[in-house]
Amino acid sequence: MLEQLVELDKELFLYLNGLGNPSWDGFWMAYTTKWNWIPLYAILLFLLYKRLGIKMVLVTLISVVLMVTFTDQITNLFKDGVMRHRPCHEAGIKEFMRIVREGCGGKYGYFSGHASNSMGLAILVGLLLRKKYKY
Repeated sequence: MLEQLVELDKELFLYLNGLGNPSWDGFWMAYTTKWNWIPLYAILLFLLYKRLGIKMVLVTLISVVLMVTFTDQITNLFKDGVMRHRPCHEAGIKEFMRIVREGCGGKYGYFSGHASNSMGLAILVGLLLRKKYKY
């Protein structure tokens, strides 16, 4: 049963990876670059300031730092505990996958630290601003 699930996971990964298109690669590389999101974070910080004031913005920033630290550590705990190789490090997959950028990242990739940090931030800011702003 587990072997079937792993095989299905590989097939799904290769299918989704194969949907990539060189004409969109530049867009997605820019989209996933964390420095390009600084203007959005600045806008969110300004909206938080307008809604909550400076003291609560500082408390929120401290909360964000603690949350990111926590999610990073949990991510590393799972990656080092489960030791699931990233597809680009696994024989039988790396030969068939489409690689857009040079380098593969770390050896293990169980769930994304980037995604967990982003989701935590989105939920926190969403909860803080939900009553003030509709969208």
